[in-house]
Amino acid sequence: MYYFAAAVDYTFYQSKHWELGMPLQIGIGKTFYQYTEGGVKHKTNQSANFIYEPTISVDYKIIKWFGVGVDFGYRFMVTQNRKLNKQFNSPIIAFGLSIYYSEIVKSLFPKSKLAKKM
Repeated sequence: MYYFAAAVDYTFYQSKHWELGMPLQIGIGKTFYQYTEGGVKHKTNQSANFIYEPTISVDYKIIKWFGVGVDFGYRFMVTQNRKLNKQFNSPIIAFGLSIYYSEIVKSLFPKSKLAKKM
C-alpha cells in the first residue's frame, strides 16, 4: 500500500512549552499484492483507495528553538480494495522532532524586518 496525503492542522491549546493540535490528513493511494518470482517483481489486484486520518498531536518545546512531539490517531480506508480481502485500517503513532524556524530567525536577526513580521 502507498498513498499521498494533504494535511491541515488546527492548534487548540498553546502555552510556553506545550502545544495540542488536531491534524487531519486526506489522501489517495493504491493497495496491491507484490511478490517476486524468478527475480521479477509482480503486482496483482491493484485498486485505488481513499484514506482519512484524524489524529491528536502533542508537542513539547524543550528550548525555544527545538521540541519533541507525538501524534496518536487512526487510519481509515474510505474505500476498500475488494480484490484483496484485507483491511488496512490501523492505529497510528508517530514521533517527531520540531524545529521552530521563526524563533531561530528572531534570535539570530532580532532587528530584521523578517523577524518583526513573525
